[in-house]
Amino acid sequence: TFVATVASDASRAYAQPWQKLATFDGYISYLTFLNDSVGFVGLGLSPGMPLTRPPIKLYRTSDRGTSWNKVMVPSGYDGEISNIQMVDSVNGWLAMTVWNGNGDKALWRTTDGGLAWNETSLVGSGTAVRITPSAMVVSDLFGQGHISTDGGATWPSGFPSGTTDLDFVDATHGAASVYRGQSWLYTADGGLTWQASNLDIEGWSVYGAKGTSEFYAAPETNIHPNHDKIYKSSDYGATWNSIATFPFNFTGDIEGIGEDWLFFQVH
Repeated sequence: TFVATVASDASRAYAQPWQKLATFDGYISYLTFLNDSVGFVGLGLSPGMPLTRPPIKLYRTSDRGTSWNKVMVPSGYDGEISNIQMVDSVNGWLAMTVWNGNGDKALWRTTDGGLAWNETSLVGSGTAVRITPSAMVVSDLFGQGHISTDGGATWPSGFPSGTTDLDFVDATHGAASVYRGQSWLYTADGGLTWQASNLDIEGWSVYGAKGTSEFYAAPETNIHPNHDKIYKSSDYGATWNSIATFPFNFTGDIEGIGEDWLFFQVH
């Protein structure tokens, strides 16, 4: 179910009542709005969830979420829609976290504003896509991350370990969270090269406050003893420190409005 609230500013949003706007025939894995009117809801289920897995679907709204229309996506996929990055009003990219099924492309593309999406040549299990002036970067759950310097035509290089999300605070500085067994990564050259940070626990989301040097994370709480903590990096993702501890489990996602408002989900 998709719910929404409307407020004139962020400081009042938390106090506004929420109302149901739509119900979908599957599990919501991703939601984003490109502007005040146009947004997407992706349906899917993350790897490891012991539930019946419905077909992958994507819905689009152009009226602030009042109505939703199903758009065309490649068939035969299992897993979840993880991320959409539009470069303008008509051209964009979608990271597809492939999990079983017949489809194997980590990246889809639209050239009509998201009304139809087509497979690219990139094979893998994409978890996020980001575009900088230097590179297009796609994080990958089960393999190496992918780096393209020709707009996604070829992918000659990558970075190690399974990565679950990535974000940038400006044109050059980015950070990536990892699945298991590796260190989180950071870049200072727009995604062309990546280095290891001091954080090495499983995380599914990283949020960068645009125009600052700060990244935030709320790792999932199912295995690691330090997963009940909120982490912050003030040096573009190079080093991380705990800034808060809570007496409950996190689901792994964190989002924000600038650096003043942070939101994360709990079990």
